[in-house]
Amino acid sequence: WNGKQHLAKFSLTHDERNEPLIEYATMTLAAKCGLNVPPVDRTEALERSVYLIERFDRRKDIPIPLISGLTITGIHEMDHQIWSYHLLVDAMLRFSTRPELDLRELFSRMVYNILIYNNDDHPRNMGFLHAGGDRWDLSPLYDVVPRTIRTQTYSLAMIVGIEGKKASISNALSQCERFRLSRDEARESIGTLEERVSGWRDHFRRCGVNELNIKALENSFAMKP
Repeated sequence: WNGKQHLAKFSLTHDERNEPLIEYATMTLAAKCGLNVPPVDRTEALERSVYLIERFDRRKDIPIPLISGLTITGIHEMDHQIWSYHLLVDAMLRFSTRPELDLRELFSRMVYNILIYNNDDHPRNMGFLHAGGDRWDLSPLYDVVPRTIRTQTYSLAMIVGIEGKKASISNALSQCERFRLSRDEARESIGTLEERVSGWRDHFRRCGVNELNIKALENSFAMKP
């Protein structure tokens, strides 16, 4: 696509939402929030949306080794109860060539997942690129989509803070020091994310998401203090 290798995501016939377009809107909103997002695009095939994400595990078409959060933490995919952002933090401190940068990015991603309610934030959806020797750096963002929810009860796939997997800003703040952020630094980061995410409706409209889909996402983007 435009001379670069991409992965393409297509819709399914039983999808209730325009999934490719919603993912494109979510990822471009993440980029506006300052997250590390690879180049993404959207197109159509047979009058249906297609989402495209440039492969970040390639350098001049040569593969770069990529492992998941499951691998770098050494936990099993069935160990749902212990999936945790803090285990990723510990792994980053051990393996990253740029731990301060990666920890801040991870904290911002965690908060973004809370704000948009992406509860598919499991360790397999966290990637690490080989940086030489035994070093692995946090990869660019991928597989981030808000989930349709009709209740006001929110939880993520991984432990966030002292209240477990509860998807709330207070829970994200509760152990921000684990990410090497002071309480003031964490609040500043959260404030910036909240401000930029607050314009999600207009952003999604500009990306082509229809009003029916936007209405269905209202609860996903509700405030989660």
